[in-house]
Parts: sequence; structure tokens; C-alpha cells
Amino acid sequence: MAKTEDLKNLKIAQKMDMGKVEESMNETKKKLTSVQKEIAVVQKQVNVYEVKVEQKRSDRHGILKTCKMDDVTLPFVNGNMDDIDQEGGSFQLDGDSETPTEQSSSLSSRQIYDREAQIQIDFGSLPDRMRDLDGDDVKIEVERMKKEISDMQVHLHRVQAPNMRAVERLDGVQNRFHETNEEFENARKRAKKAKMAFEKIKKDRNDRFMNCFEHVSTRIDDIYKALAKNQSAQAFLGPENPEEPYLDGINYNCVAPGKRFQPMSNLSGGEKTDRKSVV
Repeated sequence: MAKTEDLKNLKIAQKMDMGKVEESMNETKKKLTSVQKEIAVVQKQVNVYEVKVEQKRSDRHGILKTCKMDDVTLPFVNGNMDDIDQEGGSFQLDGDSETPTEQSSSLSSRQIYDREAQIQIDFGSLPDRMRDLDGDDVKIEVERMKKEISDMQVHLHRVQAPNMRAVERLDGVQNRFHETNEEFENARKRAKKAKMAFEKIKKDRNDRFMNCFEHVSTRIDDIYKALAKNQSAQAFLGPENPEEPYLDGINYNCVAPGKRFQPMSNLSGGEKTDRKSVV
């Protein structure tokens, strides 16, 4: 009986261990399923990135091929224009799927892309502001450059064919220019000479006028002092135009003894008569 009881206990213990093992296996299966799902997601992302990389390689090939066809010389760090293959298929996405298709054999295109991957463009001459562009900024800058190129092409189309007789016409224009320039120099010399003569006459006129003006001004002041019988009385003249006094009028003012300066309109009748008497 004791042995039977031991066997029963052993059986129960083994069942318990088996339950724990099954539980552990189930947990492991769940983790495995989760890992498989993560692997599937990562693999899908890898496929998407591979498609994008292949698309970028195709775009780069297209740009290089366009530069070669348009005879645009590119600066290289490694490689040259001969390494750009104008053949090879273009890369496209096939409908709803994300698998790449090519118009020509994938092997040929891949060989072209691999060879062009060795080409390194020298961006040393590129402005710093363009090196930091990303995303939509690149598209905006590309559109701006395309517009500039389009405007230049339109301008080039508008440029007329060169005139073969332009050199002869240029010689004639240069001769006329020299003649006109000589006439201008002669006219400038005559104008300078006339201006000097004018300034001399202007100075002589001003000197003569000021000599007379200063004499009259002094005499008027002496006469007013004599009439007022007071040396504190003042009479003075002032030109309205100090630069060219002979062109405008003369201001006449008097200051009676013991009084401050007043305009003629504010003086008494006797003071006005005294002032007029001086003149």
C-alpha cells in the first residue's frame, strides 16, 4: 500500500510538472508568434526602404543621364561623364504592389546603377544654404532653378542673330563718339572760361556795391546821431539778400536813444520823421 501511495504521489507530481512545462511552452509560443510578427513588420519596412533606395538610384541615374544629354558638365570627386550610361531601363513601381519593375533587364539596370554609385559629385561650389536643404525645401529650390533656366532659355530665343556688320557700325559709332567728346571738351572749356569771367564781373559788382553800401550806412548812422544829438542813437542798413545784395532791397532801421529796437510801423510820428530826415 505504501508503494502504491508513493506511485500516486509521483504521478500527481509529474502531472504538475507537465502542466508547468505546457504553460511554459504556451508562453514560449506566444513570444515566438510576437517575434514573428515583429520580424514580418521589420521585413516589410526593409522592403519599403529597398524600394525607396532603388527609386532614388533610378532618379539619380535619370538626373545624370539628363546632364549628359544636355551637355551639362558636372564637377566630380570620383568618376567622369563617360561613366554615365545613357542606356538602361527606368525604375517604376508596379501598381499597388511595392515591387520594382524595369523597362529593360534588371541585371543591366542594376549594373548601371552599381557603376554610377562609384561616381561622386563635388559639391564644394554649392552655396552653404543649399547644402542644408531637406524635404520640401529641396523641391522649392529645384522649382526656382527650373524657372531661372526657363527664363534664360526664353531670353536666348529672343536674342537676334548677330549682325556681321556690327564691327563696321561700331567703328563709325566710335568715331562719332570721339568727335562728340572733342566738341564736348571744347564746350566745357568755353563754359569754364565764361563762368570765370562771370564770377569776376560778379565779384567786381559786389565789391563796388558793398563799398558804396558801407559808406552810405556809415554816413546815415552819423547823420542820425547828429539829428538825435545823442551818440547812443543808431541807424543802420541791412541788405535783404546777403549773397547778392544788389539784386534785392535794403532794410533801413533806427534805434532811438534809450529805446529798444522796434520796426518802423511801431514808431511814433516824430521818430518816423527823424528816420526819414536821415535818408
